Amino acid sequence: MTAVKCSSCGSGMECPKSMTAAAMHICSNCTGKAGDEKMQAFAKDAQRVIDYIGAIGENLEKMGIKGKEFDDIMKSVDPKAFESVKENPDTEEGLAKIMNKLIFRGDWQKQLEWTEKHGTQGDVEVVRRGMGRG
Repeated sequence: MTAVKCSSCGSGMECPKSMTAAAMHICSNCTGKAGDEKMQAFAKDAQRVIDYIGAIGENLEKMGIKGKEFDDIMKSVDPKAFESVKENPDTEEGLAKIMNKLIFRGDWQKQLEWTEKHGTQGDVEVVRRGMGRG
């Protein structure tokens, strides 16, 4: 996590390293102050998307995926898939399922092959469990 400033109020907040280049950052205090319920719902959903992308980005960085390869992977994310994401990005299994939905579009075999090339043996085991093989 990296310290950034809220685009609305200027207070300090934590942001995943992979999201520091975002055009705007909105702290939870400003999100909570939004009076309109639709705005609050939008802000909450937007923050959830940012958190998921940040968790994916941090995991990819841990695997040594950086630069153009990282950018290519993040560009492949299907934004519409965020609507169905309910998993916790703070667990290995949750993050594997999120990556499967957003990056690999449900193709566990493709994710397994990619993880065998880029991940650790532990990462491979998590994907296999996601596939029902572990």
